[in-house]
Amino acid sequence: MRYGGQVQAAIDLYNEAGRRAAPLDIVMSQYFRNRRYIGSKDKGVVAGILYGLMRRMGEVNFLIESVKGDKSYRLQIFVYLLLEGASKQTIENICSGDTYAPKLLNNEEKKVLKALDFGALKNAPDYVKLNYPKWMDWHLKQTFGDKLSDVMEAMNQQATTDIRVNTLVSSVDKVQANLKDEGFEMRRAEYSPLCLRMDERRSVFSTKAFKDGAFEMQDEGSQLIAALCRVKAGLKVTDFCAGAGGKTLALSADMGNKGTICALDINERRLKEMPKRLKRAGVNNVQTHLIASENDKWVKRHKETQDVVLVDAPCSGAGTWRRSPDSRWKLTQESLAELNEIQSSVLQSAARLVKKGGRLVYATCSVLRSENEEQVEKFLEANPSFKLQPIETVEASIQMPEGQKDFLRLNPFEHGTDGFFVACLVKDL
Repeated sequence: MRYGGQVQAAIDLYNEAGRRAAPLDIVMSQYFRNRRYIGSKDKGVVAGILYGLMRRMGEVNFLIESVKGDKSYRLQIFVYLLLEGASKQTIENICSGDTYAPKLLNNEEKKVLKALDFGALKNAPDYVKLNYPKWMDWHLKQTFGDKLSDVMEAMNQQATTDIRVNTLVSSVDKVQANLKDEGFEMRRAEYSPLCLRMDERRSVFSTKAFKDGAFEMQDEGSQLIAALCRVKAGLKVTDFCAGAGGKTLALSADMGNKGTICALDINERRLKEMPKRLKRAGVNNVQTHLIASENDKWVKRHKETQDVVLVDAPCSGAGTWRRSPDSRWKLTQESLAELNEIQSSVLQSAARLVKKGGRLVYATCSVLRSENEEQVEKFLEANPSFKLQPIETVEASIQMPEGQKDFLRLNPFEHGTDGFFVACLVKDL
């Protein structure tokens, strides 16, 4: 494809994502699957344009609004390309109207592109320069303070490719060597002893090691969540919001496939993905249960029976913006408030499963206090039989990041992982 065709494909894809209001990665995957003629290099350029736009949307919209322009999908892409160094002449040239290329610039687009003043960004507010919604300014500054600029810069970088070695099937050294033989140079990560990492984003799903169940794709931070559950052979464990089972698989490996894990979720589609993953990983101690809600009768029937309950709560995903840069622009104050209510209810319900002396682990892939510390503080106030175990006192098979006290808080700037939060609670005997 010529560059004009690549830009037009990005415009078409962006329109499709807007029409469906679906996550960009899902729309992109389906778009490319239906267009087999688009080669891998072209896919990379198209994806790069759209993900790049999502990472600089604050600046793009600010520039368009400053000249009273219409924020059309086409114009947003053109302004992004200018921010990345393209000339206005280049934009005019690719909008040739030729087959597969963008149609000619209209008068409104010409007027906006001519009037743009990139110097205005110098005095723009933080939420513009750092590219996040205006309403989140207080939330993010509350969390990160003077580190916010560095954290957001890291959030706007491409994420690493992390895998968790499945010790039920192989070892870290063997997987590392096998992947090297297939052309994937991976290094050991810093905190999880089971994590291998490479900086480039390459698919490893076609490798023999993956097909043999020797590893799973999993961010290092997510691996730490499972490790902090401190499960072992013979325990009764519940993964309360199991989804497709990423952490369930990690828990099973830590248990040596011995004991029982109940994997619960309200999403039937995601839960149906788990059996094939369990089979590939050689896991046979997991029972999946589709529940209607966090207050399902299953919870009542299994009250105070579980040694460990993991609550990987539904959240905003504000820690995963490296991987899903479009999600920040879809989050609203109203949807965050709804999530906070759900998190409170899920945590309260899951706690009923924990037996005396058992552990309750609350985790999110968010960096926002309202989803993290505030949820735990509110829960502890309402449930005096649970006590917080400071994360710095937890003995787990990981290298604990420096500076962690009551909770584990991770972010891409300081730790090279996605943003995560973990709290470990213990129920009185």
